[in-house]
Amino acid sequence: SALTCAMANLNKRGILIKRADVLEQLSNISDVVFDKTGTLTEGKFTLQKSWIKPDAKTTEEDILCIAASLEQCSEHPIACAFKSNKLLPVKKFESIIGSGINAQIEMDQYKIGSAAFVFSTITDTEPQLTSILLNERHDANVYLSKNNHLIAAFLVTDTVKPEVPFVLTQLNHLNTAILSGDSKKNVESIATTLGLTTAISQCSPQDKLDYIIRLQDAGKNVLMVGDGINDAPVMAAASVSIAVGNASDLARNAADVILINAQLASLVSVLNMAKRTRRKIKQNIAWALAYNLLILPVAMLGYLTPWMAALGMSLSSIIVVYNSTRLMR
Repeated sequence: SALTCAMANLNKRGILIKRADVLEQLSNISDVVFDKTGTLTEGKFTLQKSWIKPDAKTTEEDILCIAASLEQCSEHPIACAFKSNKLLPVKKFESIIGSGINAQIEMDQYKIGSAAFVFSTITDTEPQLTSILLNERHDANVYLSKNNHLIAAFLVTDTVKPEVPFVLTQLNHLNTAILSGDSKKNVESIATTLGLTTAISQCSPQDKLDYIIRLQDAGKNVLMVGDGINDAPVMAAASVSIAVGNASDLARNAADVILINAQLASLVSVLNMAKRTRRKIKQNIAWALAYNLLILPVAMLGYLTPWMAALGMSLSSIIVVYNSTRLMR
């Protein structure tokens, strides 16, 4: 009865619980792991800076046109940062989750995405890596290559959701961490701003999964909060997982809890309700045990008639249900 009332309360507030036992598991959580993009941040990227390789023989406008053309088929929020009035036809499009895009424009092969993804096939020799572009690429988090030669890099930024600092202060009794595929500089900047000590950057979906498994092997109960396609495997592996706002369908399917709205503050409501539910369950069990310990000896001595015993048991059940319904307030 307590779980049913708690779930009804959360459903009214736009929080969908997919499994009844989730509330019990949430009361035992020791670690909360956040994805960054779209979870802690707005997921609305803007292009802050771009670097064009001096010998690329391409203007910045042409580079942005190529980048926007490659990103037009991507579902990742970062794709919205690249805009162009002209889009080129793209062939052999391939999206590698958590890494980037591999595609062909005219007769040239392009790759755009993370440093690990793009640089894995770069064939530039060491002297060429001294260019202005590559010397400054530590500021960038998106890279573009043409026929296995780096031609551009971009700094794409996002903003932290306004309610995140409040949420993290409410979770200061738990271990919190960020797992993100973004660059080290961006992730560490957000972690410093939010006061988080654990921030792991440039993570592939497998890296995230390995991190969660390591925590669980150490006896931790892990709550994963995310929203992207690349979060689905790690959300399925976590002790409890929560999909935030406009999460991808894969993330929603893998999650145990879905926050219908994009407000991360609902996470605090879920955790508080889990604690309240646990208390109510304990109260109900304590009442039932105390009642039976008191009444059974009296009944065995013959002081209770059947109608009195039936009335007493009904009254006990009513008290338990009434106590549970207080969770709906």
